This record gives sequence, C-alpha cells and structure tokens, in this order.
Amino acid sequence: MKKIIYLSVPDVYAKNIIKQLENLPVDNELKIVENFNAFLANKMARDADMIVIDETIRKDASIPAIVKEIRKIALSVPIVIATLMSDFKLVNSISDDNVHFILKLDNNIELFSSLLSDKTAFTTPTSTARITKKGKFKVLVVDDFENTRYIVKFTLEKLGYLVSTAADGLEALQVVQQDPDIDLIILDLNMPRMDGFKFVEEIRKKHLFENKPIIILTTEVSADKRQRAKELKVTGWVKKPYQIDEFIAVVKKALGQS
Repeated sequence: MKKIIYLSVPDVYAKNIIKQLENLPVDNELKIVENFNAFLANKMARDADMIVIDETIRKDASIPAIVKEIRKIALSVPIVIATLMSDFKLVNSISDDNVHFILKLDNNIELFSSLLSDKTAFTTPTSTARITKKGKFKVLVVDDFENTRYIVKFTLEKLGYLVSTAADGLEALQVVQQDPDIDLIILDLNMPRMDGFKFVEEIRKKHLFENKPIIILTTEVSADKRQRAKELKVTGWVKKPYQIDEFIAVVKKALGQS
C-alpha cells in the first residue's frame, strides 16, 4: 500500500488531482493535509511514498522552502508540485531531480503511477512536466484565452496527444527552448507581450522548431496575415469558431497522420 500526501487547500481545480490520486492503478492511501506546519510537526513526510504539493499551500510557506523542509526528513521521496498555470520562475528555483511539476487540469495519472511503482519518471524541464511516451505526439497550445486553451487541450488529449499550454508567445518561447521534443504548435495571433507572428519570427531566428508544423488558430481573416503566415512557413490555418472534425483533420494532417 503506497502512502500519498496531498498538501493542499482544496479548490475547484484541485478536485481533478484528488480524483486522479483516488483512481490510480496502484494501491494507495491518500491523505489530504491543509496545513504545512502540522504536516511538518508530525513528520508525515517520513512515511510517505509520494508527496503532492498544491500551489494553494503557499500561504504557509514558499514552495522552495517547503521542498527544503521535506528534504530534511525524507531525502528520496518523490515530490510533485501542482500549479494552475506555467511558472518558470518556480521551476528554475528548485534544483532537485526528484521534484516534478504538473498542471492541475492535466491528466497526470501516468506520472503518479510511474513515481509510485519506482519506475523512472521522465519529465520535461518545464512547469508542465509529463511522461514522454513513445508513439504519442506532443502538442503546445498557445492562446491568451484560458477557455480556448482548455477546450483545445481537452479535445487533443481525448485523441491521445500529450498537450502543454502557454498564455502568450513569450511563455511559449520558453517552453520550446526547454522542450525540444514538441511535435506541433497550435498558435493564436493576437496575444499580449508577444503575439503569434513575433513568436514564429523568434523561433525561426533562433533556429528552434525547424521542420516541424505550426497551425494558426485565430479569428483573423485578413489576406495579408495569411500571406505573412505563408512567408513564415506556417503549416495550417484554422479560423475560430471552428468545427471540431475540421480542426482535428488539420491537426492530423500536420502530424502526417492522414
């Protein structure tokens, strides 16, 4: 029986993590702890087989400080940090090979199961860490509208793709720089900080993501912008709102699946 501790002040997003932990294919006992100080005082980490830390627990201490305190008690227990959005500053602040980052809305069952079964968990160095599984395509969805990111991600994950997200071009650039195994980028044009075209220009300039497909997903209908996309060697163009079947067909074609 594997013992799992979930350090969390449960919110609507944490329910997804709790459901996954309760339904793992590994026999386990789940304990939800809402107060880090109580967790520390009772030395709960000593008997844990995996500790999941939700970002909602930050009110008690910073995430790096929590990891540091856990390591004083349990040197080798796998630690999983669950966040709602990508947080590269947080990722870079923790240098521990057995700390893994996930998004609360992702399907993280494969990672949890791997950590509990003592198999090596291969995760990307981004805040959307996940198992890289042979035969599955990795897709990055970039859009400043959270609902769009969620819908596209949900659609693609149902088809078996491994999906990460970014809220603008600047965040997407960081993801691509840190994860060279992404197979496809689905990209909005109008975003803050760095728009879609600027993002494509940057990855072309840096020779990143070469010879891999990029699909523009946008409300834009301008012929000039379509021409600009062709000049930047963008693979496909899907106009919002879109038909699901049409969108999936474009994705599969871009990945050479049809």
